[in-house]
Amino acid sequence: MQTHQKLLNSINQFTAALSTYLFIERCRICDVFIHSDSANAAICRRCLSRLVQEPIVSEFPIDDQNLLQVTSATTYDARMKTLIYKLKYDGDQLIARDLATLMKPALTQIIAAHNTGTNDRENRNRLVLLPIPLSRWRSMQRGFNQSTIIAKELGSTFGLQTNNRFLKRPKHTKPQHDLRKSDRNSNLIDAFACSNKRKESPSRDDSLILLDDICTSGATLVEAAKALRHYGFKNIQAVTASRALLDLDKSKGLTRLHPSGRFVDSSNKPLLRHNIS
Repeated sequence: MQTHQKLLNSINQFTAALSTYLFIERCRICDVFIHSDSANAAICRRCLSRLVQEPIVSEFPIDDQNLLQVTSATTYDARMKTLIYKLKYDGDQLIARDLATLMKPALTQIIAAHNTGTNDRENRNRLVLLPIPLSRWRSMQRGFNQSTIIAKELGSTFGLQTNNRFLKRPKHTKPQHDLRKSDRNSNLIDAFACSNKRKESPSRDDSLILLDDICTSGATLVEAAKALRHYGFKNIQAVTASRALLDLDKSKGLTRLHPSGRFVDSSNKPLLRHNIS
């Protein structure tokens, strides 16, 4: 009996050692081991493939004449909630790499729409990624900005400029997810500003792409866009890892949010009324 137990212990120790050698991480969604040569850092290939979908394009009014187009990689479900929570509040920064991978089709779609001239490389050089900044207090509390990490990963992949110094967040605000929908816009009034330092500013001819982890009401991205427009920038859009669809059924073929406040399909057929104010 003792011999059998010793053998079993030896097998378990060998298995644990082999796992440590061959595997370096567990999937943050399904908890399976991720092989050391995997291209993904924190999510297994199976779970990542299940998150991939056609990018969702939404439009939110900045003012009476201008809209902010937001392209999101996937819908915000229980899996994305887990990933974003672990990244932001558990400090699991490896997840940022996988979110960047997930966002590649959405950013590719933006770049393709931007490259309408004869010189795609020159057009791409005019694209600048601007991660949504944290307030100084939030940055000190968290120790990092998840949007900056994702932006740098995507910037490196696509050869885009990443500017995390120009857009500032001087006002510390309450977390948006803790607020009622009606309070989210007022919470962000004057939350963003632009740096006065010329060396930190993109060119006025650049097209700016705001980057954040999630878009719900669009309030954060719209307020950031307002600050940029006030500073003189006109070409602004946004990309996010996820889009919270609230009570909408993903199976209804959602493709974008009409400026009237209605979700519509590719033929502009209304799906469901949705207040975005």
